[in-house]
Amino acid sequence: MKKKHYIILLSGILVIGLCACGEKSESITTEAETQTVAEEAQTSSTELETSLDKNSTDAYIGDWVYKEGSYRMTYHFIKGGIGYYEQTSEKGARFEFTWEVKDGVVTTTRNAIGTTFVFAFELDDTGQYLSCISTDEWPSPLERQIPEKETSAAESETQILETKGEPVSNTINSLISETAVPNNGEWDEILCSGDGYYLVKKETEDYIGYKIMIGVVNSNGEWIHTLTDTGRFAEEVQFRASSERNPTLTDSSCYMYLGEGIFLASPGVSVFSKDTEYRVGPWENELLNGFEVWECALWNVVDNSQMVIDANRISIFQDGYLLFCADEGSYRGGKLSAMNTKGEITELPCTFLPDIPGPGHKFPMYAEGLFFACSEKGSRPGFYDIEGNLVIDLRNYDMGRIAYSSPQGVCAPYFENGQTDILFKNNIGNVFKVTIDKTGAFVGEPEKVTNATSY
Repeated sequence: MKKKHYIILLSGILVIGLCACGEKSESITTEAETQTVAEEAQTSSTELETSLDKNSTDAYIGDWVYKEGSYRMTYHFIKGGIGYYEQTSEKGARFEFTWEVKDGVVTTTRNAIGTTFVFAFELDDTGQYLSCISTDEWPSPLERQIPEKETSAAESETQILETKGEPVSNTINSLISETAVPNNGEWDEILCSGDGYYLVKKETEDYIGYKIMIGVVNSNGEWIHTLTDTGRFAEEVQFRASSERNPTLTDSSCYMYLGEGIFLASPGVSVFSKDTEYRVGPWENELLNGFEVWECALWNVVDNSQMVIDANRISIFQDGYLLFCADEGSYRGGKLSAMNTKGEITELPCTFLPDIPGPGHKFPMYAEGLFFACSEKGSRPGFYDIEGNLVIDLRNYDMGRIAYSSPQGVCAPYFENGQTDILFKNNIGNVFKVTIDKTGAFVGEPEKVTNATSY
């Protein structure tokens, strides 16, 4: 009987001991979990502090927006200390700048003729806002924009290398992967590319002076044109790059591929494709004393011809021709000229009229033998051939003061597969859109447009 009591007592002690061990085990687990959570929190805090390192360029790369009423300015900070900004008052135009970070402050520098614009910004502790500390011009800060979708470096490179025949934007120029083109050290940098042509540069300096040479290689790194400092294109680059007062044409922002084997170099010009406008070079056309035009050097690497023209607006090559304007009138329109790939120029008896009183397009695009323009007095809108002959007369339609840029992109109407869309107003000012063929006949019935801008 006594033995039985001992067994029961021993069993109770074991149960109590096991319970105690369980409590201790749970206690140990809880402490371990607490320690893990604390370590993770500390790690997250450290990662957060690292991501917000105000002396790291990674903290600034991306898009930042300043808004005031309907006005909007977007700053694009790009890896490598380059960037550009866009604003609603200059639709489609891009203004290049360089940037650097020092002592927790990011400074942007944009060069224009006769002056330099420098702004300093400070990042807040959340990493979401950039406040301008060098001027009161921005009463509110720039706000970081979260991209909807991240694009991998591989995807970006694929998109770049697949670009064929279209102009390469300044931003994409800076992102061209030089590792994709073999280089044994003969050249320094790819300036721009297209259709398998790569425009490259080589800079040297010694006691005699500074020299920049330009050449063209293919995707295998083989020379199509070896580095040179002779010819009108190369000489123009050397002249601008070696300027003591305001050097330019030294980086990719001043170069673009115009298609059909032709490269462009310019300190400042707006370039148009069918539906996009690019700004090449840091110098602007609109200055305090009026409008200026800058030289545009072109290099046809197919037949190795080089030429220089003056222009403030220019199109890419399409079907063997580009259009350009060498000046602007009081309405910011101007007389058009055409140039073929050999550099032969035809002065045209017609103009483009982007603002009042003409149709609201920015610049015409030659396509399928025709381009949209107006007579020199702006009274006869229609489609002209490359010699300046009016082929489709649209003067019976009220096409004035309709902004094509809203529903159709930044350029004027253009033909594609034998058809194009035009906009016109009825007698009470409502805007209609209709498709026409190359005879000017309607293809279908006109439809009312609710989102068109008419002024």
